[in-house]
Amino acid sequence: MPSNLLLTSSNDYRTITPTMKQTKTLLRLFGIALLACVLITGAAFPFAGEDALVLLEEGAALIDAGNYTDAIGVFTRALSADFPPEFQIESNYAIIYIGRGEAYYRLGFTDDALADFESALELDPSNPEALNGRGVIREKNGDNEGALEDYTRALESDITVNSIFINRASLLLTMGRYDEAVEDISDYILLVPDNPDAYNIRGEIYLEKEQVELAMADFNRALYIDPGNTEALKYLGKAYIEKKDYARAESELDRSITLNPDDAEAYMLRAKAREGLGNASGAKSDREKAKSINPGIVE
Repeated sequence: MPSNLLLTSSNDYRTITPTMKQTKTLLRLFGIALLACVLITGAAFPFAGEDALVLLEEGAALIDAGNYTDAIGVFTRALSADFPPEFQIESNYAIIYIGRGEAYYRLGFTDDALADFESALELDPSNPEALNGRGVIREKNGDNEGALEDYTRALESDITVNSIFINRASLLLTMGRYDEAVEDISDYILLVPDNPDAYNIRGEIYLEKEQVELAMADFNRALYIDPGNTEALKYLGKAYIEKKDYARAESELDRSITLNPDDAEAYMLRAKAREGLGNASGAKSDREKAKSINPGIVE
């Protein structure tokens, strides 16, 4: 579902269903089969009544449009409908469960989403999108090891679902497994060299490894691809703080905050830069602003 659907945290790059690649492949095959049927038999349409594949396409379009509630209804109808005879295999219903799980997740119904991803995996145990979806929810629920297992199985099933590299790299970063995280995200960058989020993730990892120059190179690369990328500006500011270049740090963080005035972390970082510049009142103001946005933020 064009559908690099991001989770809620401003610097969380994980995606719940990376591409809906299987759905789109199935729809393309259906189109070919339908055309062949029309050409061979002259029929206007080879079957009547509600068709699961048509409903699947409708549900995917609703997901793309952000209409998640209606998408749930359409996917639920699809589960009770039949596919065309040439597509009537059990594993195709897994794709419907994945679509409905996506919609549930986007509405915040994570238990329902998890149940749908589990149902998909009962029908198709190696489905990479179902494994990825379950991994995202497991991670959200604090089960990092379970999430890591799901992401790894998803990549073993289909290494071309490139966005799962981002999910696994982000998780490895959270777990402090920096070398593995760098390896994952570097593999992803080789496959998808124009995604600024990937450079931001690797830059964050390099910051954790205290490799500031490598981090700055990645943040600057992200900005070359997307000049208004607020995450790259924010973490570039953080890198300048590490270098004690507080004036440049403040400048980059000013730009980040201008573009995204609701990012509590950016205000907290700017407070550190302003402290470094001797601007105690400005630092105090930024800390207050950060806590008004996110009362639980840690300095």
